[in-house]
Amino acid sequence: MAAFFVAVWIICLKHTDGYFTYTLDDPYIHLGIAKNMAFHGVWGVTEYGNTSASSSPLWTGLLALTIWVAGDSVYWPLAFGILFSVAATLLIYVRFVSRGMAVVLSVIAATAIFLAGPLHVLPFTGMEHSLQIFLDLLFVFWLVDVLGRKSGSRDLIIAVLLPALMCLSRYESVFVIFVPVIVCLCRREWRLALFLIAGPIVGIGGFALYSHAMGMPAIPNSIMIKGNMPKTTAADFFASIFGRIRALLQAETLTISDLLILAVISGLVLRFTSLRASTGPLRTAIWTAVSACILHASLASFGWFFRYEAYLVVLLATVCILAWREMLAFRGPREEASVTTRAWIAVVVSICAAQFALAKVFSYRTPREDLIILAIVVGGLAALRKGALTRGRLARTVLIWVVPISFYFMIQDRPMLSMEDVPKGSRDIYIQQIQMSRFIARFYPTGRLACNDIGAVTYYSQVHLLDLYGLATDEIRRQKLARKFGTESIGKQIDLFKPDVIIAYPSWFAGDHKFPDSIISVASWIIPPITSAGSSTVTFYATNRQNADQVRRHLQQFQPSLPNSVRVEWYKAPG
Repeated sequence: MAAFFVAVWIICLKHTDGYFTYTLDDPYIHLGIAKNMAFHGVWGVTEYGNTSASSSPLWTGLLALTIWVAGDSVYWPLAFGILFSVAATLLIYVRFVSRGMAVVLSVIAATAIFLAGPLHVLPFTGMEHSLQIFLDLLFVFWLVDVLGRKSGSRDLIIAVLLPALMCLSRYESVFVIFVPVIVCLCRREWRLALFLIAGPIVGIGGFALYSHAMGMPAIPNSIMIKGNMPKTTAADFFASIFGRIRALLQAETLTISDLLILAVISGLVLRFTSLRASTGPLRTAIWTAVSACILHASLASFGWFFRYEAYLVVLLATVCILAWREMLAFRGPREEASVTTRAWIAVVVSICAAQFALAKVFSYRTPREDLIILAIVVGGLAALRKGALTRGRLARTVLIWVVPISFYFMIQDRPMLSMEDVPKGSRDIYIQQIQMSRFIARFYPTGRLACNDIGAVTYYSQVHLLDLYGLATDEIRRQKLARKFGTESIGKQIDLFKPDVIIAYPSWFAGDHKFPDSIISVASWIIPPITSAGSSTVTFYATNRQNADQVRRHLQQFQPSLPNSVRVEWYKAPG
């Protein structure tokens, strides 16, 4: 694992002139809030007021505690990301060994999941996803254990604590708790179900109460602005869900393909309920992972350096391998097994229908999916000609081959693509956001800044901020949610704030959201084709002629220090 981390580190530094930079601007938001919390007791991107710009209170709180104890450092997110990536991989390995897998096979399987995650690059995003994966794995492994025995008082504490921490790391982890609650209710484990429900309430509700006390909204601004929140009516909400899933499938991303493969494998295992491989706790774990995938597709996002769905990939892959291990252990020729013809037909028809939809309706199918579906269909058709006992053995045989083949294709894609994208993302942030922060720290360190990308510029300075996107300015967030955000409202906010300089993506402020005519364009920085930046062009604006002359002089003084890949485009000064 260390070799992979070192390789990514070296490649990233080559793209950033040796200056370590995260692949996103978001980790600098977490760092800014953590620094201000540690040094000023303020939960905000600036020290001047609380702002609900973090959707991961646990991650930000962990950084704040570390900064308070050990001092500020831009490397803390990287260090914790590596720590939790390694911890998650070791946890998977220990679990595989404890389930009877050979040590060598456990190492191979854990490494495959580590790469497919991809846990080797997630730390370089500087975000909380490695922590989320570690906590979700702890929960699923505990779930498999507790459903196989009678729960005790210690389990009730875990049932509250782990879900609370999971949801505080990322709110999407609430999807992982959905099926376990239903299973506990069906088993009449009333206390366990109640404590599982209490976990998210304690975590999310506790932070909501804190936010309210600090004058912030109960739900973080980033979730309200970026998430697929409920619309005005239930019908509109469910229509948006189906529209979102269709858009995801049309996106033709390898992420969706990988999750589809894992979900198909999981679905096959679930169908063979009479096989000893499908023990109750393991079956519940598979349902937990599959349902989380469905809920995530409906309400959250995919992609963006393979990070949003990373916890789904790791969970699905882990339960698939656990089921695969059970099928390897119980494949004796005399073992009783029965897979009905009806079950086989349902499986084959369902998968073929999914493939048909991807290929014909959405014009998307990959060779690796064709190979896997061919193995499943041929195995299924062959099984239909034999008796129940043979079908049971053949079902296991097909799955035993499908799982490693699927992982082979996944490891071809996700680790390699992420290794390409992450260094490019670091380059983008370095030549754009880091340069913006250097400019602000040099000329406006305590000035007034209106900006739409707020991470690095606030972490490396003490500016007063107007967040034009709405993460750190509640009034703009409210206007966006009320669909009242436009040229007039932007102009009013700028007039009230009186910024010394405005830095924004012009493509984000066009049409009905363009800046008022009184705003003066001074210059633009243009970078090569982007991977992680919001736009390849960022423009510097001023509110009046005097400010415009000052901003122009400052930009001219700063231009020699810009990386060579940044092109400066000047606008004509007002006459």
